[in-house]
Amino acid sequence: MDKARRYFYISVILIIISLFLSAQNPLMESWFGSLVSLVLISSVLNGILLLISVITIDKSIKHQTSAHQTIGKLSKLLPIVLFVVIIYHIIVIIKFFGII
Repeated sequence: MDKARRYFYISVILIIISLFLSAQNPLMESWFGSLVSLVLISSVLNGILLLISVITIDKSIKHQTSAHQTIGKLSKLLPIVLFVVIIYHIIVIIKFFGII
């Protein structure tokens, strides 16, 4: 497996894990008793995961070759998906605090 494909898959897995660690997840609510710890842990973990995901997306785009056109196209769509995930996390936290 070439480097571009490997970085692409790592980035997709990190984005999926970040969606699982949302503050709206009932499993996360049962793990952490207080709201402050839930929001703090969720925010820190999602920030770290999404930062690593951005780095791996960048490496995937840099290491792409002409042999893998589909990975190249999907790698260029991942920043848009990452933006949507960040907006989702912001909306979940705003709903969590009852602003919306």
